[in-house]
Order: sequence, then structure tokens, then C-alpha cells
Amino acid sequence: MTNTDMTIEQLLEMIDQYFDCTLSDEQEKALRREIAMTPFRHPAIDEARAVMGIRQINAVHRGNKRSIIRKIIPGLSIAASVAMIITLGVLFLRPATTDTSTCVAYVNGQKVTDEDIVLALMAQNTTEFHEGADRAQQSIIDELESIAPVVDQYESNTNPLEI
Repeated sequence: MTNTDMTIEQLLEMIDQYFDCTLSDEQEKALRREIAMTPFRHPAIDEARAVMGIRQINAVHRGNKRSIIRKIIPGLSIAASVAMIITLGVLFLRPATTDTSTCVAYVNGQKVTDEDIVLALMAQNTTEFHEGADRAQQSIIDELESIAPVVDQYESNTNPLEI
């Protein structure tokens, strides 16, 4: 049975029989194949696809292995930029609590007030933070690159029963 053998009326009748549990196992397999490949559009067909777990293939992404990565990375960059802007905005817009400002850091439980040492510690922490963020971003990219071929294979597969 191919998608050219059945009319939409015949297909809808088989779907009704499927929901009434009157199809044999062979007929259910044939219906599953037919629904996966049919060009017909109807709410009953969409409902049967959903119940059977059949997902329609998005032709836009077929053959594009890095489409997921290309969509996620700009979003991560934008999110990081927004977080940085919000942090700097809060830092500069909050009211000062006292007239004198003192740099204070605690190193191994000891209070350090020397401004040069505190600023050096902040610079060191910022560098470590950026290195960690770069490693995390590279790790995410590596994970997504390893997933992309599997997603591409899934999306390019014309028969959902073979997956």
C-alpha cells in the first residue's frame, strides 16, 4: 500500500477503524506507513500521527547538519551580553551607602583593603571566569556537534518505522 493507492476517504475510514481497535496488526503497520507518507492534510490524520508518535519532517533543515548549532550559539551570546549589561547597570546605578569607598577583599579569611591588591584579585577572577565560560561554551558546541548527525539522520529518514 503506497500513498497513491488510497483516497483520503479510504484513509479516514482506516483511521476510524484504528481508533475503534478493529484493524489487524498488518493493517495497523500499513496504516502507520500510509499516514507517515501521505500528502493529505486533515485533522483526523494529524490526530492519528500524534497518537502513533509520527513526527513530520521539516524540509527546511534537511541536510543541514549544523542548523541546531547555528540557532543556539547566537542566543547564548545574546543572553550573556544581556546578563553583563544588567550586572553593570545594577553596579553603577545603585546608590552609594557611604561617602568613602574602600576596596575590601577576603583572602584565606584575611581582610585585604589595599586597592591595588583587590583590583588585581578582581582581574584574576574575571580572567578565570572568562576562561571557564569559554570552556563551557566549547563543551556545549562539542556536544551539539556530536548530536547534529543523529538529528540530521532522523530528519532525513523518510520511513519513521526504521528509526
